[in-house]
Amino acid sequence: MYGANLVLVDQWFPSTKTCSNCGTKKEMPLSVRTFDCPACGISLDRDFNASLNILNWEPSAARGIAYLSWD
Repeated sequence: MYGANLVLVDQWFPSTKTCSNCGTKKEMPLSVRTFDCPACGISLDRDFNASLNILNWEPSAARGIAYLSWD
């Protein structure tokens, strides 16, 4: 009715461990709150980085996410 989209993310999708700028993945303990990319140098809040990864998700590039749309 409202043209809403629902993105379902698998709990193991590494959205906080993947750089939203260049796609580099790195291991991070939960106590680290800032994502500092060793490849491109970007520095973002861990949760903000994860939200950008989910927002910019490409169906062909990621696994563990379902995308539903109601028109």
